[in-house]
Amino acid sequence: MQSNPTTNDPFSFESAFKGKRVLITGGVGFLGSNLAEKLVQLNAKVTLVDSMIPRYEATLDNVADFSDRVQLNFSDIRDPHSMKYLVREHDVIFSLAGQVSHLDSMNDPLTDLDINCRAQLSLLEACRLNNPDVRLVFAGTRQVYGQPKSIPVNEDHALLPADANGV
Repeated sequence: MQSNPTTNDPFSFESAFKGKRVLITGGVGFLGSNLAEKLVQLNAKVTLVDSMIPRYEATLDNVADFSDRVQLNFSDIRDPHSMKYLVREHDVIFSLAGQVSHLDSMNDPLTDLDINCRAQLSLLEACRLNNPDVRLVFAGTRQVYGQPKSIPVNEDHALLPADANGV
């Protein structure tokens, strides 16, 4: 058991997520599916949202071992109407959906902007209007740091994005 550094109270992931209603955007991708599997083991009530865009490598194989213990919703986070309903009644949202290809961001920066910026803003707006008390965990990209000036890259590293995806 770990201690919460702000309160010195004992903290465990199991107690933190047991029975919690958790939404994971990008939930069928590599990161989302691994997180979902762990949350299911912790007895969270997990809903996965994924648009299943083939080029972003989401596959139902990633959730095959526990698909009977999660809810799957095939929606695009760029759709504000879907997100309005999906964010309701969740305690925690992990925002993992995104376009992660450096090359795609250079070849099609408007789609990159649409998925990685506008969609995230739509998610935030859906939360503000429909579930303002939800805890939102956002996963970014190390590309915001650009070419590393030192290894390991830490949060104090200068932000020097080299492409549209990093911005």
